[in-house]
Amino acid sequence: IGMALKKVVVLGATGLVGAQLVDRLVADPNIGEVVCLTRSAHVSPHSKVSVHMVNFMDLDAHQALFESVTDVVCCIGTTMKQAKTREQFQIVDHYIPKVVARIAKSKGGQSYSLVSSVGARSSSGSFYLSVKGNVEDEIKKAGFSTVRIYRPSLLLGNRSKKRWVEWLMGVVFAMFFWMIPKKYAPTDASVLAEMMASHLHQMGDGVHIYEAGVIK
Repeated sequence: IGMALKKVVVLGATGLVGAQLVDRLVADPNIGEVVCLTRSAHVSPHSKVSVHMVNFMDLDAHQALFESVTDVVCCIGTTMKQAKTREQFQIVDHYIPKVVARIAKSKGGQSYSLVSSVGARSSSGSFYLSVKGNVEDEIKKAGFSTVRIYRPSLLLGNRSKKRWVEWLMGVVFAMFFWMIPKKYAPTDASVLAEMMASHLHQMGDGVHIYEAGVIK
């Protein structure tokens, strides 16, 4: 008997990691369906992928998209500069991943993979890192058999929108890489996407946390 094909819901499919992850899921014969939830209209050239423009403030209206989901991969994330306010930042980086977890779990989802950040901790003095830590805590207790949390450092790769500060930091890292502790070294987005795609086929109940130093 062949293995049942997976149905994966992807958040942040148009971003740096998400776009590369979708490419890998498309090429994977054990993935039957990839459902991308996005904020803007976007067409996929592949029959395995369906792209849905959704209202993220009313995700319950889109519950049908989660029918028979097996896995959720959340690559969604913003910056304070893009979000403009702390409230907006929390909606994208905390509220949306949490609501998706609740709906996916209610439809039988088995695993949830979350892209977090190096240093994420709910008790952190940094607003950014405390939000990341809080959402990690929410996903851990959402009831999935398997939770995978990835904590990359600065993500390097070709973004559709250039973030100049990140580009500059990438240059600095390249110059002083020998002085920087491994866990803070930049993370290659394509390596992270590859790792996340391959982990979807690994059985292993419980919470698995991948620090930046092992994403390579």
